[in-house]
Amino acid sequence: MNKTYRSKKKIYRKKKRSFKLRGGTYLRNTINRKSQVLHPLNAFVKKKLGDLYLVKLDRDNIEQLDYEDIYTKAFFQKYIDILNYSFEKEREYSISKGIYQNGYKHDINSVKSNTHNSKFETLILCSSNLTPISFLYIEKNDDDYDKIWTVCSDPEKRGQGMSSKLLKYMIVKQLNEDRPKMLLEVFNDQVISREENDVKQQQIMSHFGNNGFENTALEDLDRHTYNNLLSNDGRTKIMIFNPNKWLQDNKEENRNLNSKAKELCNN
Repeated sequence: MNKTYRSKKKIYRKKKRSFKLRGGTYLRNTINRKSQVLHPLNAFVKKKLGDLYLVKLDRDNIEQLDYEDIYTKAFFQKYIDILNYSFEKEREYSISKGIYQNGYKHDINSVKSNTHNSKFETLILCSSNLTPISFLYIEKNDDDYDKIWTVCSDPEKRGQGMSSKLLKYMIVKQLNEDRPKMLLEVFNDQVISREENDVKQQQIMSHFGNNGFENTALEDLDRHTYNNLLSNDGRTKIMIFNPNKWLQDNKEENRNLNSKAKELCNN
């Protein structure tokens, strides 16, 4: 080989290569190249929605979570950040009523009080790398309406239809499980001092109205439901799910319903 060719030859230095996984980056030389390393929340993925993932937590799997894992910690830190931002006014209201102490902010313990509640099911819409985007709780009740709680989304993803995707999945799931009775409460703006840039009650109710929920007067509720409301003194508006209305507005979802759910929505 002549010297001229040798001098022009590129010298490649071996570097540690890294690759992206759901939840973080690993050095390639730390694991077997043939191994598949998954985010620890991957085991809780219930469904893939396009390039998004739906994570479900309930009494059947919640004890499998390892809260000490670094990727699980990062997952719930993002979850808590979304919760504290989205429900700032409700949190401040609870502080003013003495429910929470001054300076209180939601943390992993307050999240666990819901996710580990045997009556609660937690649905979390996540990005392709399993970062939380939008989530909600469903309180399953055998003697009353199932209650929808804490529907919130990453503020950077608002206006992109994320909570609508989550609600549609939740509604189809509830209908296919023969649980069409659903209720939510929305605080009046003046009660929790929502400001100009906050998402207003009317916007929230319009959003749920597009997803089959209807404003319902307190006097139209039976005594048991009335007594088990978060507030039955006019501080909130009540919305109840109407499966017929929902299917009329979301005809494309008919294909995702089982036969019993279709019959229920068409009666």
